[in-house]
Amino acid sequence: MIAQHRVGRGPLGYVRADTKWAAVRAFIEYDKRVRLPKRELLTELPPRFLGVVEECGVRVPMRDGVGLSTNVYRPADEDGRALEEGLPAVLIRLPYGKDEPYAAMPAHGRYWARRGYVCVIQDVRGKFASEGEWFPVVHEADDGYDTIAWIAAQPWCDGQVGMVGESYFALTQWAAATRFHPALRCLAPGDMGLDLYRLLFENGAFCLKTTGLWICDQAHRGYINWLRLDPGHLPLKDLPRAANLPSNLYDLAMSNPERDELWTGFDLTELWEKLDIPVFHWTGWYDNFLRGSLEGWRGIQERNVYDTVRQNQWLTISPADHELTTEQTGRAGRLSLDMQGITNDRVCRFFDHWLRHGESDDFAQTARVRAYILGADRWREGAAWPLPGTRFTDFYLRGGGGLSQRPPAAEPPDRFDYDPAAPADYWVGKDAWAAAKTLADRRQIVARADVLGYVTAPLAEPLEIVGPLEATLFVGTSAPDTDFTVTLVDIWPDGYAQLVQEGICRLRFRDGAGEHAGSPATPGEVYELRVDMAATGYELAAGHRVGVEVSSSAFDRWDRNPNTGHAFGVDAASDLRVAHQAVYHDGERPSRIVLPLAPVAE
Repeated sequence: MIAQHRVGRGPLGYVRADTKWAAVRAFIEYDKRVRLPKRELLTELPPRFLGVVEECGVRVPMRDGVGLSTNVYRPADEDGRALEEGLPAVLIRLPYGKDEPYAAMPAHGRYWARRGYVCVIQDVRGKFASEGEWFPVVHEADDGYDTIAWIAAQPWCDGQVGMVGESYFALTQWAAATRFHPALRCLAPGDMGLDLYRLLFENGAFCLKTTGLWICDQAHRGYINWLRLDPGHLPLKDLPRAANLPSNLYDLAMSNPERDELWTGFDLTELWEKLDIPVFHWTGWYDNFLRGSLEGWRGIQERNVYDTVRQNQWLTISPADHELTTEQTGRAGRLSLDMQGITNDRVCRFFDHWLRHGESDDFAQTARVRAYILGADRWREGAAWPLPGTRFTDFYLRGGGGLSQRPPAAEPPDRFDYDPAAPADYWVGKDAWAAAKTLADRRQIVARADVLGYVTAPLAEPLEIVGPLEATLFVGTSAPDTDFTVTLVDIWPDGYAQLVQEGICRLRFRDGAGEHAGSPATPGEVYELRVDMAATGYELAAGHRVGVEVSSSAFDRWDRNPNTGHAFGVDAASDLRVAHQAVYHDGERPSRIVLPLAPVAE
């Protein structure tokens, strides 16, 4: 039990956060002044040029007169002078500070300049050195268009622009593409969806630790003391205000947990139909926005009106998390990732093909979909996602904690009590943005009384899983609303349990595709829930066991459901309610997880 998550940190907790923050700020300044100028990106590609000329703080005017602070990195000749010839440009637009150590943008600028591109990096409107007021998505389309127009008019640009970046600076790419500037020739967005609502809420549950705290952080021009933000604060709707870090967007999310007209202005998915340029989609199995990236790929494949656009989409799913930590560590938990490769180099080959016209001819011959297989340290390739030939196979929850491909018959339900005052706390204290780096043994989680565990017998041979994941649960509850979580786990012969993937569904959102709340639950009723668990590429070795955990919380990755029907308005710990939960697995109600077994090798 984590006591601070009952009542929040209190005044003393904020004093401690402020003291620690002073040390963090000192380190950031040291990092910025001493280490950042020397930072280089990992690469296996030889440079085209060794020298780089930097021009920092260029003020690029937008149509309304607002100036956006921009850095330009150009290749230099042997004498150290910037090349005079027009070159293709790579544009990165981000809210995290182009001169700050967090995103290490100077290293990105040098990387792209050495590979024969002019790299343009810009603070988005209202962030760090740029003028104006920031609000997510709203200005990014017009500001992106105006910046591309400015780049294309410069003598150092040959009239071609590609965009790259992950997270919010993938969203700035999608937004710019909605304006169809002719100089924008291709995109390389990573780890991001096109619909802000679906990035904030997952099947009705609020993505507290990630996007939820992010919208608090981004409400301000520069760095804030995020250590003040207490996920355990009640009421949850007042979390940023209690930390003296108010956020209008957080308030909007708390007031609008269902999809309504408010969210229309933050939804770019109409672009799927009209997009007219190639895209290199990239993401990782442990990224928080894996689902959004896969939806972007699928949306274009299913809805785009141009055959050539559908044919010129590539998707690469690496073992990485949001911070690409696996490329630094070479590991994900216990697993070695020797063959994972380097994301920036993959994007460079894509740009070489589309912007340098033939300097990477081999790229066009690469498979349109590449998926890394954790545990096997190899890649799977195919022409579509899911991979053709994927075998979607039911693994049923069974009595006594079994997990089997054999369907159940007459078995009693499993029961547990979920107390939101003491939620399952695997994510507490871990950086969910760097999930692969923070993977830890989950045995203490499944040992909890409020977590049900189901396992197969030890595998006689390796089991390769690659594709979308979904679980179907038949559940009952004593509460008017509650959550159910499902976690897929790799259990090693010594008992070590490693997270593969997980998902959540808020019971009130059972009928609305995770976007519209229905009626409260009725005690005694049995409800069928479909729990979207995104996807994975993972091979469990012989002797390992497939594990599935079922619970009602995964705090603080998602907010804890107070079991009252008023998720964000509970004022104090005394208002939290214990829910008596049931999970059914019998012939009429066969709870199960559907595993996408890899295509059989020909």
